[in-house]
Amino acid sequence: MTVDPHARDALVSGVLIEAKAAGEVKPRSIYDLTSDDPFIYQHSRKVILAQVDRQLRAAAQHGLKIEWRVADKRMSDAIDDFFVEQQIPIAVRHMPYPSGAR
Repeated sequence: MTVDPHARDALVSGVLIEAKAAGEVKPRSIYDLTSDDPFIYQHSRKVILAQVDRQLRAAAQHGLKIEWRVADKRMSDAIDDFFVEQQIPIAVRHMPYPSGAR
């Protein structure tokens, strides 16, 4: 099976994995949905929705699920809330960096 490499970071057991370090890096990630700045927030939404669209199309072609793994807990919660609000069928997991991995 060939899945667009731009639609995911990994493919594990029928799940497209998208890894995000959002909130863990400086400057802030483009995926930062916790920003108080309306421009940054709206731009982040657009970027996320474009990526989600690509991923959902790729997953649908191959009958796959999608999971976003986010290192920062606050960002993980914000992305998960956004996906629920938008009825986006993507699982979000908080997966902090292993100790000493950075």
